[in-house]
Amino acid sequence: MRTGVFLFGAVEMDDVGAGPPVPTDRRYTQKQMWHASTRLLDMGVEPFLLSSVLTGLMAQRLVRRLCQVCRVPYAPGAELAGHSSEVGMALPRQLFHPAGCEACGHGGYSGRIAVFEFLPVDNDIARLILGRADTREIAAAGLGKGMRTLACDGFQKAESGQTSLEEVLRVTSGE
Repeated sequence: MRTGVFLFGAVEMDDVGAGPPVPTDRRYTQKQMWHASTRLLDMGVEPFLLSSVLTGLMAQRLVRRLCQVCRVPYAPGAELAGHSSEVGMALPRQLFHPAGCEACGHGGYSGRIAVFEFLPVDNDIARLILGRADTREIAAAGLGKGMRTLACDGFQKAESGQTSLEEVLRVTSGE
């Protein structure tokens, strides 16, 4: 039986990429999530310690949940083809817009849901961390293993009518 400690927290980063992490009110980007391991190394955590105990890196964003009573389906146009190809998905036949009704206070949204991204740290990723690989190498390895990105998870939730594509683009812009 394997025992361990789960540490949930945030490593907040600035866009400069130098020095220790600095609290910021900017949204994380996907690149910064992958960059967390290299930032921990920059903070003095030994690579052998980090690569041996880290089991995964996770990022999440909250998006507004579409009101299930009044959401309005629409057929996406060609202008969205670029967004779907960026996340490696086919353009869906149907997406949803917020409308507004009494159930949602005429805002079109009711509550929030999370979009997630998780990079499991397997032996290959651990070797990259141990070797102080840069962010691009870690990202490429994760994507090569089928990691689903924040944008992809959000796109799937927009396609299923849980949120709007506009919400997904709002929280994943710059990724």
